[in-house]
Amino acid sequence: MTRDLVLPARRFEVGDVAEIGTSGLARLVAGMQAVLEGLEARRLPDDRDYTCDDLHAYLRSLVAGQRGELSLGERCGHVVAGSWGVNVDCDGMPGDCRVDFVFFPTYLAVATLSRCLLQFPLLAASVDGLVPALRSGLGFACGRQLYGHGYEADEERRRALNLLRMGWVPLLLWQNPDFCPEMNRVLENTPHHDFHVEYEMRQQFALGQERFSRELAERELAARPKVANPEILTRKWELEKERTTEEFAKQMEQLDPKPEPPDDPEGE
Repeated sequence: MTRDLVLPARRFEVGDVAEIGTSGLARLVAGMQAVLEGLEARRLPDDRDYTCDDLHAYLRSLVAGQRGELSLGERCGHVVAGSWGVNVDCDGMPGDCRVDFVFFPTYLAVATLSRCLLQFPLLAASVDGLVPALRSGLGFACGRQLYGHGYEADEERRRALNLLRMGWVPLLLWQNPDFCPEMNRVLENTPHHDFHVEYEMRQQFALGQERFSRELAERELAARPKVANPEILTRKWELEKERTTEEFAKQMEQLDPKPEPPDDPEGE
């Protein structure tokens, strides 16, 4: 039996389980996973089938499609907003369905946002609301401590951890521990044999960040029309990169402003 080809999602979508069934919801989640796996394998973005514009549109749809607060029944009470549940009505879903169609798509969404924030900061900076959506999504993702449901709880936790690893979430929190303290605690309490967080992510960042930045520049240049003097085009790209990086730094500072120094009564 051959496995169906799963195409990377081009926008975040929800469906009605009454119309498309659980298999239809599973296909929506699989499309989200195909994007993350494509980023991990460095197949995405490319110059033809899934361009930077396609990835940008997908990121925007994730931010726009983030769900509000969900009611998960009397036993579970209410959970915070910030999920990416793929069913139209996620309230009161059974435990196994919550894991498959609320929590796992949320892990995929935050992993994708985190990966793009670190790997493609210029692209991420152009998506309004990406950083606060990522922050609230990470908070929601802590709801089950990454555990699954029933007998598969531990195995599904390892799967969730692997998705976060692919999304460089441990690296993001290592660099910014106050970004989501709840998720930071979840990862810090993970057994070392399950998840080599610090060593693997530091190595991955040190070896890959410069290469990814160079490849993005090369793709950007290759996608633009050729000019008589390629040095002019290169300089224009460098100036654009500097400007966008400064704008991104300003956005981050606005989201996490530094505390004002206390007033000096003696100086008055």
